Formats: sequence, structure tokens, C-alpha cells
Amino acid sequence: MDTASHFSIIPVVLADLSSVFLGGQRQTLALARALAASPTFSPLLAGLGGSPLLRAAGSEGLPILPLRPGRFFRFRAKAALKKLLKEAAPCIAHSQDAQSAAMIADISSHNPGVVHIHTKREALPVPGGRKGAYLRGARAVAALSSSMGALLAAGGVEGARIRIIPSGIDSAGCTKHRLRGDGRFIFAAGGELTPQNGHDILIHALPFLYRFPDMPDWEVRFTGQGELLQPLLDLALTLGVKGRLAFLGTQDNNLILPDCDAMIAPAVADAVNGEDTGDPLREGWATGLPVIASNLLSHCEMVRDGENCLIYPMDDPETLALHMADVARNASLRERLTKAGAQALESCSDQDTAEAYMHLYLNFLSPKGRERALLRNR
Repeated sequence: MDTASHFSIIPVVLADLSSVFLGGQRQTLALARALAASPTFSPLLAGLGGSPLLRAAGSEGLPILPLRPGRFFRFRAKAALKKLLKEAAPCIAHSQDAQSAAMIADISSHNPGVVHIHTKREALPVPGGRKGAYLRGARAVAALSSSMGALLAAGGVEGARIRIIPSGIDSAGCTKHRLRGDGRFIFAAGGELTPQNGHDILIHALPFLYRFPDMPDWEVRFTGQGELLQPLLDLALTLGVKGRLAFLGTQDNNLILPDCDAMIAPAVADAVNGEDTGDPLREGWATGLPVIASNLLSHCEMVRDGENCLIYPMDDPETLALHMADVARNASLRERLTKAGAQALESCSDQDTAEAYMHLYLNFLSPKGRERALLRNR
């Protein structure tokens, strides 16, 4: 591939070696689009050949570098990235997952023209020793929330290198809530079926809904799959609410949410497995749904309780049920929450996120390197 032909002005290599297409990959794709539309930056996506992210980017005409999976993948992928970054330097190398970050950290340590930026999406402690060196050595690490930023600082990442850049959403591209006219009230809950996402707390809340005789006929739809599918089914059967649940598997929420009436974000741990626990709130607001969320710090940073969201203690299924009943029975409450939610989106668009990253790139590319990059193709 003729690398130089893909770069103009300031090159930005976005590296993501994930094989899934979750919130983090959607954010990476949105960032690549914004960079491509900018007069200052030129993006290239490096990732697994055949991955959903690279297929989506390629279909939109964005430059990509497919890295072939298989035996000796790490060696070959690192060699390909090293060659690419050597030709592109001075440039920004923005890693989106731990595997690509470790490779770029090693490459950038031998090439001062490569500015390594990393986005940390998992709310896990920074590993000690060499395993966490890629975070401590990056020129900047972006965290999705202040609570995640605190984890970085506790793990030895210098405060001056930490930036809080929440995920954004393209609300204009989200299908809006539509009335079904069947008299039912449908709650939606997303995320993979893992312990961190709190689906068991939501199921424990459902028997309490029978205490409200004026509840409309109701249902809960889960969009996700994972290790807890069978245990959650067993729990629902034990509690007598299995008939109220629909497990839809991994779905595009833009297809599912418009036919639901409220969004629940029951997570009990901050962003895990590359998924931002704030995504359900943003998706609910963008669809025009009232949102109910657990009191995670990352949730509470985003919302005004009682105005644009109803917050409940994450270990309190009874309070969750009360909020669900209130939302289902009170049309004026739903209207107030959705209106305020739409206003909250004004400060967390995907363009806002992209602009924050562009500002970060310019901050960390030296004036000399910036000038060289800008003059590259003139």
C-alpha cells in the first residue's frame, strides 16, 4: 500500500485490534469520520482484517490498514504498524485497546516523531510493572469519566497526561421513539450479560412491580449476550417473571429502542470490556426515552437526578422498581425526563468528542512536528 498517498496535513493513525463492534468501536469510527471531514487531520484506521470496524470504515471510503490475524500475529502486526508510523511521522498514533497500545508504546519509544495517545475504556486498575507501562508512558491518556481518570492517577499515570473526554453520540442519526398503540409499556436494558452490567438487580426488581395494581401491561427487553444468559433465565424463572422478559441477543439499539418506552442502565461497574456505561443513557436520550440508571459515579457525573434521569442505589432493586412504576404510570414525568434528556445531549455529541481529541492532538504534537506535518504535501 502507498502509505504517503493516504496522508495529508497531520496524520492520525487510529489503532483498534478488537474483533467486536461495541460502543468503543463505534466511537472510533465516528472519530475517524470527523477527522476525515477536518481540514487539519487525515485519519487511517489500523485493525484486524475482516473486523466489523474495518469493514464499516472501508464501506465509507475511510483509509484502512488491515492486519491479518493468525499465527505470529503480534509480530507481523507490530512490524506493519512500525513501518506505517515511520512513514507517517510526525504523526499521532491513537490506540483504542490495550493490545494496540502496547505495540505503539514500544514503537513510539524508538521514534520521537510518533505521539502516542491512548483511550482507556475499561474501568480497571492500571496494572503494575511492565504490564501498565504503556499507560504510564503514553503522551496522553483519555478517560471516559472522572472516576476512570482517578483510577489512572492511582495507577501512576501523571495527572498532566490524563484527559477526561466522555463518549459522544450522533443524536441526529438515532431513530426516535414511536408509539405502538398496543397499551403495553416496554423497558429496554442493553449491555453484555456479564456480572458488571447488573441485569440480575433489574430482574430482582421485577416482582416488586406487581405491588402496583395500576401498572400497564409491561415487558423488559435485554439487548446483549454473554455468560450470564442461562443464570439470568433461571433467576427469572425462580422469581416468576420469566414471561415478562425478552432476551434479544446482540442488537443494533437504533433498531430496538424506538419501539421501547423507557431505558434502564443497571450497570454496577464502570465501563468494562470496551463498553461505556454512559452509552445507554445517551442512547435513551437520543431516542426520546425516559432513562433510569444506577448510581455509578460515571452515571452521576452525566445526569441531574430527578430532572433528566431517575437514579437508584445500584444494590436496591425495590427502589429501581419504584422508579419503573413511576415512569410507566406518569406521562408528565416521562415528558419532563425526555425533554431534559434531549437538552443534556447538547453537550455530549460525537462532534464534541472529536473536537476534544483534535485539540488534544494539537496540544501534544510539538510546534516543529506540527509545522513539518502541515508542510508535508504542500
